[in-house]
Amino acid sequence: MKTKMNFRQMLSQVLNLFLVLSSAYMGYKALSFMTDCESPVVVVLSESMEPSFRRGDLLFLDNRKPPLESQWEDSTPSLWKKVRYGSSLGIGDIVVYSLPHRPIPIVHRVVKLYDSGNETKFITKGDNNRIDDVGLFPRSMTYLDREKHVIGVVRGYFPYLGMITIWLTDYPTLKYVMLGALGLLTLFQKEESF
Repeated sequence: MKTKMNFRQMLSQVLNLFLVLSSAYMGYKALSFMTDCESPVVVVLSESMEPSFRRGDLLFLDNRKPPLESQWEDSTPSLWKKVRYGSSLGIGDIVVYSLPHRPIPIVHRVVKLYDSGNETKFITKGDNNRIDDVGLFPRSMTYLDREKHVIGVVRGYFPYLGMITIWLTDYPTLKYVMLGALGLLTLFQKEESF
């Protein structure tokens, strides 16, 4: 009788863990859908954007473009309007983009903008860098295209919260110790029955 109860408790704990993980995944995918962004949350990995962002800051992205019929009456929409409706890119916006030959996305500020009709092409530069990013592009590329390269536009950040992911990547042993401890805690934690 006792082993059957232990098995039920263990199965209940495993199902609770699965429920928590699947809920987190669904929340991330819902956020991805709402922001039209494949990665709505990213971590700053270098010092190229200091003092604006530091290594380990967690960035919240949005990649929605405003519908053509709802262009702004005034030339500078408020941050709230940008967050609510999306916005076209402007000089000074901070974007996260990826290049075909680089696996890690880059977080830099738009410094030059070439807007021609329905295409937005631009050049970026890190706040802490001396030159723009053209040197990072493949030889066949002279500018970035919003449709092809941009993952998202930064709409908010949380300082240093991303350091956890950096530590887990830099020290793989820490990742396994933490996962093992969480797994053991989940499996052996007893639920109160009323």
